[in-house]
Amino acid sequence: MFVPQDRYRAVNHQNQTTEEKETSKESTPTSASRVDDVGKGFFNNPDNKLSSLHTAVLAGSVESVRMGLKNGEDVNARDFVGWSLLHLAIGTSRLAILRELLNTKNVNLELRTKGNQETPLLMAARMNYLNGVDELLEAGADVNAQNSQGWSSAHWAALFNNLRMLDSLVKHKANLELRTEGNQQTPLLMAADMQNSEIMHALLKAKEDADAHLRVVKD
Repeated sequence: MFVPQDRYRAVNHQNQTTEEKETSKESTPTSASRVDDVGKGFFNNPDNKLSSLHTAVLAGSVESVRMGLKNGEDVNARDFVGWSLLHLAIGTSRLAILRELLNTKNVNLELRTKGNQETPLLMAARMNYLNGVDELLEAGADVNAQNSQGWSSAHWAALFNNLRMLDSLVKHKANLELRTEGNQQTPLLMAADMQNSEIMHALLKAKEDADAHLRVVKD
């Protein structure tokens, strides 16, 4: 099964959902290999013209981000491959910075990366980053956004067998019938392909509940 990848390492956050872990990572950003990898990707590319806010996010400085936004810097600034500040906050697991950005007026939740056309929510789902998924959903991110290969956040939940993520997506009205490009997989078919029985049962239950609700509405 083809799994689209980004230019940076995808990180599995399934066992990393507490505020304490997020805060710890933010206090020692350079100790996390994923932060180093993302930093190298940004700083070592001569074509990448970073905004000062991108630099502040990479450094993990909430105060610098806050000051930059207060001084009128562009909350929707993007790098040369389309990573917005939200993408970078997700990619480096900066939960406090993510919240700061989401509380900023006019922040665009649907900016997409070049190439795989990934929104911040899709990136968070691909990284199995539940805190990021929850924050973006609560802020109003499009739960049914799909990347260039047709993957939705529900597809990633199915792939990772992440029941908590699926529950959050369903509560925000996720369409569980969206299909990937090529092999035309729904989240349920993907879960079956991966033999993820728990998520299969949850997806079937969600579909039954949705069908029952539709019947009630029609009646």
